[in-house]
Amino acid sequence: MTDIYTKELREMAKTVGAEMHIEDYLHEGVYLAEMGPTYETISESRFARLTGADAVGMSTAHETIVAKHVGMKVFAMSLITNKIVIEEDSQVICTHDEVLQTAAMRGEVMKTFVMKMIERILQWNLPADCQGVTVSYLPPRSCSWHHAFYLTPIENDSTSDFSRTQERGGGRFGQEMYNTNGLAVGKQLTDEHMWMGHIAPPSSHTHTHTHKPPMDFYEDATTAANFIKSKVPLTPQVGIICGSGLDKVADAVSQPIRIKYADIKHFPITTVKGHPGNLVFGKLAGKYVVVMQGRFHPYEGYPMSQVTLPIRVMKLLGVETLIVTNAAGGLNPDYNAGDLMIIKDHINLLGMTGLNPLVGPNDERFGPRFPAMTDIYTKELREVAKTVGAEMHIEDHLHEGVYLAVIGPSYSTTSESQFHRLIGADAVGMSTAHETIVAKHVGMKVFAISVITDKVGLGEDTEVACTHEDVLRTAVMLGHIAPPSSHTHTHTHKPPMDFYEDATTAANFIKSKVPLTPQVGIICGSGLDKVADAVSQPILIKYADIKQFPISTVKGHPGNLVFGKLAGKYVVVMQGRCHPYEGYPMSQVTLPVRVMKLLGVETLIVTNAAGGLNPDYNAGDLMIIKDHINLLGMTGLNPLVGPNDER
Repeated sequence: MTDIYTKELREMAKTVGAEMHIEDYLHEGVYLAEMGPTYETISESRFARLTGADAVGMSTAHETIVAKHVGMKVFAMSLITNKIVIEEDSQVICTHDEVLQTAAMRGEVMKTFVMKMIERILQWNLPADCQGVTVSYLPPRSCSWHHAFYLTPIENDSTSDFSRTQERGGGRFGQEMYNTNGLAVGKQLTDEHMWMGHIAPPSSHTHTHTHKPPMDFYEDATTAANFIKSKVPLTPQVGIICGSGLDKVADAVSQPIRIKYADIKHFPITTVKGHPGNLVFGKLAGKYVVVMQGRFHPYEGYPMSQVTLPIRVMKLLGVETLIVTNAAGGLNPDYNAGDLMIIKDHINLLGMTGLNPLVGPNDERFGPRFPAMTDIYTKELREVAKTVGAEMHIEDHLHEGVYLAVIGPSYSTTSESQFHRLIGADAVGMSTAHETIVAKHVGMKVFAISVITDKVGLGEDTEVACTHEDVLRTAVMLGHIAPPSSHTHTHTHKPPMDFYEDATTAANFIKSKVPLTPQVGIICGSGLDKVADAVSQPILIKYADIKQFPISTVKGHPGNLVFGKLAGKYVVVMQGRCHPYEGYPMSQVTLPVRVMKLLGVETLIVTNAAGGLNPDYNAGDLMIIKDHINLLGMTGLNPLVGPNDER
């Protein structure tokens, strides 16, 4: 994969950029692919930049890997929809609607760019082995602008010679957009403008997946909550999750009502020493509370949706504020065993690499599809904690820092610990981040604190070895320890799909409906499907009508294949893609690329929207992808995992 993005096609794109006079807004850089659907925390954005990435998104890498695998050459381009902010106290929050608005602003430019690329492929008469094109646009992360605009198409300009804009008040794009002649060419975007041809409205199609989601979040949470309500005559306002050996707080609850995890339908059962496995309801410091004596971890074998089920149940029980405790290893050299760390931010390596707790169909009754995470740990609660620390005279042992979540159950190697420190983490553990993400998603206020149970060795020759018993011995100062549960459990999973058979079935169905052989395939990212409007004599097929085809659940992805002619080539345009975070297996997410190959596609153009990590990038810029960092693939979510078919 060292040559996945064809150099000749990247040079061609630079020539097109010069012809369109957009050199000032056209870059070449490295794309980082992560899971989503949550946008990054500030610490995660810093980490992403540290890897050498210039932009970050939730797509493209797995598509281009498959395109390369099946013999296509690849060109990729990203639309920078926002400038990612990594300042400590940034209040800038990005939403998916803002992504779509920026995509609308550059819709005409992107359409023209794609058409010019197709024309040049014809003119340059590239040999068959150089006929792979992928244009990609990256989804934004931490939005740094608050006004959305679109560019009015320039009349009678078949080449779309994109006039450069000048700043006129209020930031890069200002309140109005002006061309070099001083004429206004854009204005503030409204919903009406958005759907007037710039961005297709979200599909009204409701669908069922061709695979079973891990669980029905809302239904299972409701079943568990209703059972608990039948046993507990109070409404808890605060939820408390106790980490390893830290369950002593439950002893302070007055008039406690205990329910074993094992008695609650759909509830997982903890298998780890130091996690008793009870819900304790009652009154604490004048508030009705529910205390979780022990938590669940992905390393125990439970799916992430089940690991975080208790937080959703708490929400349905009435909990408004979540307090999370954990035992963690100290990475910061100023931390010592027994210290406490208020968590101000986290780096969720699990979520960035595939194990995000919001993966799967989103239920709006809990929260939005793409929740922002820059303010996940409520600042007011952190300030209260510092005041409490001062009152208790423990300021010398109370810190505020960044928590890094890893999967475990193995403790980190020295090199891994050095990497963790390098990316800005002060402490490392195997919990908390997925719990607080779900708490934020459902609308709770969140406070989290770590007990530093050991000082992580960062030296080359360190022989300090930490065990779980060491962790519990340190944690015992804050809690009693219960014996481990004797419960054992098993898991089942469905093997991967038959790539070739399923792709052939889908391709044969399409061939029966479409009397042409497409030479170019185009994948349109969020809100970037305007290119389909330029296809002559279009033939439209809905994803929902194609057997085994995934169906997009995301706004801005209409869900159609459009066949016809564009810039002298027969093409197939995908109006919207599917993502792993929607709950589909990677093999199904990338099925359309394999289908395109069987239909005759030689050149692939992939589009996406992305967040700009490079400080020189601004919202509305374009980035030619010269390479990518596929965090998903590095940690198991590679689209080629499974039996290989030499065909």
